[in-house]
Amino acid sequence: MKEMFAREDAMFQELAPILTEQQMPQLSRVQMHRQRSRCMRWSVIPGARIDLTALVEKTKLPEEVIEALEPTLHEYETAVTPVMVKIQRVEDRQMLDGARLEVELDFEADGTKVDPQAPGFKERFGAWQEQREKLLRNSARLQKQVAEINRQFGPRLLELIPEPRRKPVETEYLYLAHPFFCPDHCDPKPLFDAIMQSKGLDPKLREVFQATWDTYRESYDLLTHEMIEATDRSDEQMARTLTGFSGSSLPEWKLRAQRWDKSMELVDTVVGQLPPELQASMKPQVTAYKQRVEMLRAMAEHRQLPNQPAPPQPPPK
Repeated sequence: MKEMFAREDAMFQELAPILTEQQMPQLSRVQMHRQRSRCMRWSVIPGARIDLTALVEKTKLPEEVIEALEPTLHEYETAVTPVMVKIQRVEDRQMLDGARLEVELDFEADGTKVDPQAPGFKERFGAWQEQREKLLRNSARLQKQVAEINRQFGPRLLELIPEPRRKPVETEYLYLAHPFFCPDHCDPKPLFDAIMQSKGLDPKLREVFQATWDTYRESYDLLTHEMIEATDRSDEQMARTLTGFSGSSLPEWKLRAQRWDKSMELVDTVVGQLPPELQASMKPQVTAYKQRVEMLRAMAEHRQLPNQPAPPQPPPK
């Protein structure tokens, strides 16, 4: 593999002298693209697994939009590529050092198997954990750095994409960056919009509902921000130790449950103020929404939320 990469780097060096001055920046970008594609994306922190350039290319935006994104993409690639390459190098060394630590934990110097029940194994295991965390520290720091670069450039790129093309790119970006709670399968927005568009809804009641929605959304956005902070802490701990708390004890699980509660409260408040005939017409949609929320609550208890990707496994030791 290293020989293949070396030949590829040599090829780029041979190309440089025959390119024009205008073509040289593109050669640099192609080379950085290849360097990022070599990275295996074993990162535990979700935001460190994102390549914004690849995300933009995947969406097949119109040429004029791509042209508007090019300067920011080039700036992004220049910032993120060296860090991604560092992560790959650190994790390559980590695989070898991790394997050595495993052998030292399980076997004595003379090759005999260590008995986990023998006196002193607890201290031996503690020393092994300390060494492993030391080994993971550099990778965790670099993962956090890549995630922060993506967090800086993601919104900047999205602002340059006009609607309606921005929405699917934003949805994919948020899903990759925050898979724990994006998308929100209990978001009441579609149901609320259907209620607001109901024929015969009193205009004054519509104004009341809009004010209720605005207040609800402030609480919703605050809980979302708190979830981002909580998942960042949990992901960073996992990256540093490869261990974490049980799901139900994590703050983000409680915050997500609170956000679901807020959504249910909104629906009950709005539906409760509808006249009887509109309550009857909206009943199937309201019932379907509440059933989905309860189903997701039950699935969350077993940690089987739909579309939530499992975290990538670290490289074998």
